[in-house]
Amino acid sequence: MKLKIFDNETSMRAKAGRNSINVSFKKGLIRFSSMLVNTMHLKKGDCISFGQDESNPKDWYLFKSKTGFELRMNKELLLLNNIGTVRAISDSLGIDYSTSFLVAKEPIKSDGIEYWPIITKSGIKSK
Repeated sequence: MKLKIFDNETSMRAKAGRNSINVSFKKGLIRFSSMLVNTMHLKKGDCISFGQDESNPKDWYLFKSKTGFELRMNKELLLLNNIGTVRAISDSLGIDYSTSFLVAKEPIKSDGIEYWPIITKSGIKSK
């Protein structure tokens, strides 16, 4: 017997209350969950950059930087727009639909920068 499991790790509801981002590939929009905002201590006006591991192109990270994309507030959500970054993520993962990804609970620290791994294997297609 081979079961397809539906639980808190595999279902859409798994994103609620978790560190996650939602990426809209058509609009070039990246939304940050309130849990991730709290975990990373983000606020309107902060700047976020994305890094892709050149050795493992499906591995992506986000981090605060002075030269990143400025976060703006829309209703109660922090978000940013950058179609180039969104297309690069889309191309590296071979997807062309809006998707939510979990983000690690702890950053990887290097040279004083906190890099937050985006768990691209956790992608769940958004409605």
